[in-house]
Amino acid sequence: WAILKAGGVYLPLDPSYPALRLAYMLRDAQAAFVLTDQSIAPSLPDEVPQWRVEQSVPQGTPRPTQLTPEHLAYIIYTSGSTGAPKGVAVSHASVVNLALARRHGHDPIGPGDRVLAAISVGFDVSIGQLLLPLLSGACVVIAPDLRTLSAEEFWALLATQRVTHINSVPSFFDSVLDAAARRPGLCLKRLMLGGEPLSGALCRRLRAALPNTELFNMYGPTEACIDATVYRVPDEVEDSLAYLPIGRPLANYRAYVLDACLRPLPPGVAGELFLGGAGLARGYVGQPELTAERFVADPFGRPGARLYRTGDRALWRHDGTLVFLGRLDDQLKVRGFRVEPGEIEGALRTHPQIAQAAVLSRIEAQGSTFLIAYLVPNGAAPAIPGLREHLAQRLPAHMIPGVFVFLEALPLTPNGKLDRQALPAPDQRSVVSAQYQAPVGEVEMRIAQIWQ
Repeated sequence: WAILKAGGVYLPLDPSYPALRLAYMLRDAQAAFVLTDQSIAPSLPDEVPQWRVEQSVPQGTPRPTQLTPEHLAYIIYTSGSTGAPKGVAVSHASVVNLALARRHGHDPIGPGDRVLAAISVGFDVSIGQLLLPLLSGACVVIAPDLRTLSAEEFWALLATQRVTHINSVPSFFDSVLDAAARRPGLCLKRLMLGGEPLSGALCRRLRAALPNTELFNMYGPTEACIDATVYRVPDEVEDSLAYLPIGRPLANYRAYVLDACLRPLPPGVAGELFLGGAGLARGYVGQPELTAERFVADPFGRPGARLYRTGDRALWRHDGTLVFLGRLDDQLKVRGFRVEPGEIEGALRTHPQIAQAAVLSRIEAQGSTFLIAYLVPNGAAPAIPGLREHLAQRLPAHMIPGVFVFLEALPLTPNGKLDRQALPAPDQRSVVSAQYQAPVGEVEMRIAQIWQ
């Protein structure tokens, strides 16, 4: 908030990310300095000067020139298919449009409302959790790291802090929902879920556990400023509905389902989803070719208008709502974070004992996603704990595979490309990715005996 008020561009850095990744982001964004505090500063790379909030504010600093809506508000990094993250540059106009579209549409927050801020600052949803309430006169409740809380502690936090609005990912609520019924005193008015497909089964559980809470399914890539479409979940969710629609565009957004020649497709026919309107980002930092590839001229808009090609398959239903059908490429979503397999594969290939690598995801029975790395070793296969440590120095935790499978060779299609469909399902030996540790103490001994 202070950076934006001062006329600067906000670049969020998650201190839990590896130092090599943070250093790359600082260099790539050409950051002038890092705003930090005494507790975090030692763990941050010294690529640029640090200014710690405990220090006094310099006096007599001239005010910046007048900002315009086209000036940048923030740069946020997402996983990149070329092996390095890419920075998405978003203007003030896009952020303000999203705030107004939500406030005057499906999320009329204002004074008296309390919005939970609990997502990593490396995820663009955090910007909505922080800025949109403050632009609307609502209160921001900054939560501790949710990974440190049990399900009961999470619902207790919502009750004691009187949280009324939450924006989160479906997989998180799937993991804590069973404890909701045991926590009275909730005043949750609105729950907005996005970043992952929202299943009908989870919606029915949410309706049963939170009958007085409005539920919305949100969709939007980082390049379209967090949210671009919205779907209000009805009170009764059809049993036959596997996944919820993603709805209709927000105000000043446009959505098209197009074929390969950028021609509109009729309802019921799948194509690529394109987004346009006031919410689009400026482009990618320092990557004009990639910007030109993904942000194309809008054949349906005014001169100079652009469309963002999402790479997502979608179709229009006959009632005028959009349905998400998956990706046209290999991009993955893990707990709401965008993950490009190429970036993980590139990090794996930097290990001296890895010759080839391929990464894909599988969905478990309860709907959560986990990553699998298929590896061709260069000689003897490396120990998995050491391989994990190698990746932890280069990738955030959500991009480190949970399963490693060693192969003699990667399967190929007749034209020599990787055949991802032919990669085998991991067996039990592949899932065991850590050294055996004997149980310690009476409780662990009893649990081990039960499982044996």
